[in-house]
Amino acid sequence: MTFKVFKICSIFLLSVLLVGSMNAQEFLAEVQVNAPNLTINTRNTIEDLQTKIREFINRTKWTDDDFQENERIKCSFHFNITEELGTNSFTANVSIKASRPVFESGYETPILAIVDKQVPINFDQFTPLEKTQDNFSDNLSSFISYYLYVILGLDYDSFGEKSGDKYFNIAFQVVNSLPPSVAKGDPGWALGGKRYTRYWLVENYLHPKFNSFRTGFYLYHRKGLDLMSSDPEEGRANILKALKNIATTDKLYLNSYGVKVFSNTKRDEIIDIFSPAPFDQRNEVYKIMTGMNPTDSYRYQSLISN
Repeated sequence: MTFKVFKICSIFLLSVLLVGSMNAQEFLAEVQVNAPNLTINTRNTIEDLQTKIREFINRTKWTDDDFQENERIKCSFHFNITEELGTNSFTANVSIKASRPVFESGYETPILAIVDKQVPINFDQFTPLEKTQDNFSDNLSSFISYYLYVILGLDYDSFGEKSGDKYFNIAFQVVNSLPPSVAKGDPGWALGGKRYTRYWLVENYLHPKFNSFRTGFYLYHRKGLDLMSSDPEEGRANILKALKNIATTDKLYLNSYGVKVFSNTKRDEIIDIFSPAPFDQRNEVYKIMTGMNPTDSYRYQSLISN
């Protein structure tokens, strides 16, 4: 190889590495912190909190994979501060959402939509947030890291069957790394008591009884939604198969948080997908979805009303 060719190859390799490093981050996050009832003295702290969370999510490397700019996962974290416990100590309800693009369309499908209530936040403006796996820094770092790894697990599962295992396991490591005092102070991490906690959500995804759910999640997205633009009938049929898979999990693992979150996240989308379908399909979807979430029966009524 001549020096000139070597130099050209070296420059090309360097440019590839630079582009990769520029586009390495996995998330494109919107972060809002609302605190309508706090004192004026707290305003600067809230603005700093919002900025620090946004930069933490968007500038941290969360996987070993390279993401291009157009591949970054869109998500949002909306914090609604409900109580001021001290100068840098708050309680918040947090809405977390994430989506992924649908093939050959401008549509973004939701993969997670959840509200986590009464989350304790202790924020030090001079201490950086830290990516958490099997180490503990602070509750806010663990909280954000946990949900980002759950989102990664769901995103990877939507493109490859059970491809999200690595990230669900890391999310579980985050839970297991918590000191007992922290877990006790934030009921959202709880193993005991109510079944709708962060612990149970990731436990569900990793449980063998959830295998049919995760197969269904992949089928819903990759073989269903991603096919809708080219073959809507087959895409819709595959989504129906996916819902049957998820209903199987609902029967195997009663009152599971993972199925509840899926139902809440996908409810409006499922209604939109099947509204133009034949009545037999609409009726079948109605029975499946109301069986999984009876309290939402009225929301699906439009599927069988005509």
